[in-house]
Amino acid sequence: MSEDVYRKIREAFLEAYPYLSQPRLIEALLEQLSSKKSSLEEIYRELEQRVLEEKDIILSTDLKIVLSRLQSGLRFSH
Repeated sequence: MSEDVYRKIREAFLEAYPYLSQPRLIEALLEQLSSKKSSLEEIYRELEQRVLEEKDIILSTDLKIVLSRLQSGLRFSH
């Protein structure tokens, strides 16, 4: 993964942080995805899929918050 992708993921997390109920869990998930996926788009798609599959409403909401922040990063990267 490029430094730019990592920076955008980190920025999205930090912007979302005050609104997250489970920030440590989200941070760990983003770190895990960052090590496995090579692009911001792949990470975004994986998070979208997890939102659909997640049964815990609080975690699902946290994921949606991060997705909204990542979406801003995707818009500016094109």
